[in-house]
Order: sequence, then C-alpha cells, then structure tokens
Amino acid sequence: MIKRILFFNGGFELDQNNNKLPDLWETVWRNGSSTVSSVSRQGYDPIGGAYHLRMYNGTGDSKSFVYGRLKYILLSNGKIVSLNYDKNGSLLKKETL
Repeated sequence: MIKRILFFNGGFELDQNNNKLPDLWETVWRNGSSTVSSVSRQGYDPIGGAYHLRMYNGTGDSKSFVYGRLKYILLSNGKIVSLNYDKNGSLLKKETL
C-alpha cells in the first residue's frame, strides 16, 4: 500500500521511478493538434521545494491544452480512491481502497 505522504505529492518532489514525472501525477494527455507538447518535472524556478510540474502545450495550435490528473484522492472521510484513465484522460475505473 502506498504511504499517505505520496497521495498528493503537491510539491512534485517525488519521482521514485525516475520517469521525469512526479509520482501520482503521471496521467497526462493533450488535446488539439499542436506539436512538441511535453509534461515534465523540472528543477528550475520552483515556487516551493525543489521542483515544479511543467506542462507545455506545444506550437501550431493556440487552442491546444495539456492536462494532468492525480492517480489517488484522499477523501474527507479518510477513504482513498484510486483512479485509472485511458490515454485520452477518460476515466476507466474508480476503486475505493
């Protein structure tokens, strides 16, 4: 089971699998037809801590957006919900842990 400290990773500090995306913020996708879009955890100009999440929508489509979603949500009643998405960001499965 994942420790509670990882649930939000709001400072984007943790990247235990070294994929250059903050842990639990790895569900990312874009819409539109832009090129060279990217999402990555960066160590320059952080607001707090050592990292920030850079979401770049690319070039060639000014209406294109990049999205990110959290994999786990801690509810106010203390329960944890796991969310799984497809490559377009559509929810495939929601499970209470």
